[in-house]
Amino acid sequence: MVPTLASSSTSSCSPPPVCPYNFRHKRTKTPAKMNNRASWDEGTTKTLLDLCIAQKNQFNWSNRCLTKLGWKNVYSSFRAQTGLHLGSKQLQNKLNNLRRTFLSWMALQKQSGLGRDTQTGGVSADATYWEEDEQVRPMIGP
Repeated sequence: MVPTLASSSTSSCSPPPVCPYNFRHKRTKTPAKMNNRASWDEGTTKTLLDLCIAQKNQFNWSNRCLTKLGWKNVYSSFRAQTGLHLGSKQLQNKLNNLRRTFLSWMALQKQSGLGRDTQTGGVSADATYWEEDEQVRPMIGP
């Protein structure tokens, strides 16, 4: 006869072992990680671009972006020059946003029928162009 759970003794039944990790509980943010938004002014943006250009001149650049060594050098130099402890993703995101903004500006330079504002250096067009263009290509924020 095969013993079943009902016929087995209750002393051999024990609760399952307790897992020390609670996988369903979300981790609370530490105060250092809360509201850690970067404030990019012209000086910090210029510093980031100068460091990236220096790494590109040292051949720490792949087809489209910095190599791991290049980013490591940029992180340490950026912290040393600015005193800001921004994360690697924040620096990478800023560089990618600058790249997208530049490519959008270059695309506008190739459009025919658009003028150039001599005071700001930007593209000047009538309001209907901007309304149509925003529907096709959403505006990229700074």
